[in-house]
Amino acid sequence: MVEQQLKVLFVCTGNTCRSPMAEGLMRAEIEKQSLNIEVRSAGIAAFAGSPASIETRKILLEHDIDFESFRSTQVSKYLMDESDYVFCLSRMHREAILSQHPEYREKALL
Repeated sequence: MVEQQLKVLFVCTGNTCRSPMAEGLMRAEIEKQSLNIEVRSAGIAAFAGSPASIETRKILLEHDIDFESFRSTQVSKYLMDESDYVFCLSRMHREAILSQHPEYREKALL
């Protein structure tokens, strides 16, 4: 029997600072522990295609995580539907998601 892959989404505002950092750190831990988890990030007001901030890339590089190829993504119903857990990085992010999609109340966590 094939183990189903867990899917995690981190959400912040622009998807260039907090959520990419969370994604990068979690990716590194997933790889280190050989876990069957897919991790992504998105923003509630992201300009799709933007790189992670210089500060985020610098901090991740200090942890030997290369995030140069990262590009921001706007949060979408598709990403929400596909994710098992959605970690909102502030109360405002969760409220913004739930104001349009109250059906995600159980999976959109703070």
